[in-house]
Amino acid sequence: MRTNCRITIFSDSLPEIEIMITLGATKLEYSSPVRSNPLVFLDVDDSNPHFNEILELAEEIKGKAQVSTMFFVSFTEEECFRARYLHVRSTFAGLDSIYYPGQYEQLHYYETVTIQGRNIYDRYEHTQQIAPTIAKKKPTWRADRQFCSDYGSAMQNLYCSDLARKVIVDSGLTGVQFHEVLSEKTRTPFSDLWQLWPEECEDFLMPGPYMQTRACKDCGKIRYYSSGGRARLIIREDIVPVGLDFMQVAGAVGADTGYPYNVVSHRAYCVLKQSSIARALVFEPLENAVVE
Repeated sequence: MRTNCRITIFSDSLPEIEIMITLGATKLEYSSPVRSNPLVFLDVDDSNPHFNEILELAEEIKGKAQVSTMFFVSFTEEECFRARYLHVRSTFAGLDSIYYPGQYEQLHYYETVTIQGRNIYDRYEHTQQIAPTIAKKKPTWRADRQFCSDYGSAMQNLYCSDLARKVIVDSGLTGVQFHEVLSEKTRTPFSDLWQLWPEECEDFLMPGPYMQTRACKDCGKIRYYSSGGRARLIIREDIVPVGLDFMQVAGAVGADTGYPYNVVSHRAYCVLKQSSIARALVFEPLENAVVE
């Protein structure tokens, strides 16, 4: 696993910036039509022996200037191949889905706002999709890119082509259905476009490093959320359904509205990677949780 950090500092005159550069952080160039506020972008990854020291300096600077840190975690193919289960999502927003009344059923809603010198905002909305996705047009498939997502689902829903569906079905992978996607103009199904519906399962996740949880005060359902992009979820393999290759924990991730969290088995990962059609898919190995 590799962790990269992008540090944004709203100042260009602090001595700590030069120290961070001396320690190996890379200063990135940027162009902006608005230069009323000085900005410094630094990039560093955990192969740098001073990685933690640079992050500590970024924390110290927060007392003098506005600082933000965004983490990007990536995995090698070897790490993915060793995993028994993996989180899967698509980086290709191939279609522009249309939100419409009746597409989702609201199962639970909770919201509170308290103002005591500052705003305290807590919201939980659990919904499930009950009607087909409607889109303006089909994605443009490529030979190596036969899966996509959509911005309407915060890039969590998965869609695929006829070819990808055939690969999944012919390989005997289990736990997934294929639902039609409708045209906004005609309200008829698109050809060569399907929404993947992994089987919804009991929540078999647990918070890992940098991941936080928050329970709804009404229904008690746990939400997993993080900031900065460094958080990990781990898996309770003792309650993962046996024999499923596609699974979904609905409403599991998100500080406000929960989105589906799609998981595939090692077998599904191997089939998709060997088929050479899944370039748009990103896989994240899920480590086993220690259950007391």
